[in-house]
Amino acid sequence: MPNQKCQFLYEERIILVQAETHESAIKQAEKEAEEYCSDLDCIMVDFAQSFEVFSDLEEEPVKLHKQEVFSLMRSSDLPANQYVDLYFDTGLEHQQTAK
Repeated sequence: MPNQKCQFLYEERIILVQAETHESAIKQAEKEAEEYCSDLDCIMVDFAQSFEVFSDLEEEPVKLHKQEVFSLMRSSDLPANQYVDLYFDTGLEHQQTAK
């Protein structure tokens, strides 16, 4: 039910950053999220992922550096760790852990 009152509201965001490594991309995204949250009354859930855009950045630079390209807000009664486990970190993902 979309009008259901829940205890928490989570926002999933996708932003573009230019980075040499996944670790660097995640650090930049986490910094941006902290800045985003400081402007609002919210906290960042400790979960970030990165994806490499397959293009030659010398020829096609990312012109939207640190720009949000997707946002989804979902209400839930789940605390942050359970919410992340249910929707993003089930254990079945094919992903690497950043160092």
